[in-house]
Amino acid sequence: MIDGTETQGELLPAETDSGAPAPAESIDCDFSWRDTESVIIEQQPKTACYWNPVGQVVVRQDGWPDDDAYLIFNLEHLPTLISALQQMLKK
Repeated sequence: MIDGTETQGELLPAETDSGAPAPAESIDCDFSWRDTESVIIEQQPKTACYWNPVGQVVVRQDGWPDDDAYLIFNLEHLPTLISALQQMLKK
């Protein structure tokens, strides 16, 4: 990304409305990770979704340093799961 976020380990300045780089102090201006209104995505484990050898869907989350967490669904239950998730998004 180029809008004041990390790009390949390098922090680049945000651009102003004119396209010029914003001063560094305007990027950090009183920012705190404790300001929960500014945080839009909390940390979460890496998540994978794949078919297992018996044709079930596996949703797996990285549990490092402990064991990974798994959810396993039979194929016939996927429409019910997807529908429930879509209904949750509408609320």
